[in-house]
Amino acid sequence: MSACAATQEAIWLRSVLIDLGIMQKSEGIVINEDNKSCIEFSNNPGSYRRTKHIDIKYHFVRERTLTGEVKLEYIPTKSQIADIFTKALAKDLFTKFRDLLLGV
Repeated sequence: MSACAATQEAIWLRSVLIDLGIMQKSEGIVINEDNKSCIEFSNNPGSYRRTKHIDIKYHFVRERTLTGEVKLEYIPTKSQIADIFTKALAKDLFTKFRDLLLGV
């Protein structure tokens, strides 16, 4: 679900930047994902018996991956900087992510 939301937002932001006259690279938007199953599902088209329950809108990520607009890359959970905004973290991990965001 989060990969779908991130894909929608990234594509929208890219179109806003283009409308503002800010040129974008031609390669796909990289989205860091810590869920290997999500990446596998998005990168390998085909019918999976156990994915019938996935709503149609989540196939959106797969379509955008196949067209090259989006590229999902694996990043380990311990390196996922966005966790600082979504989870309660231990002090050392919080400090590490804060410093990375601030460029320290």
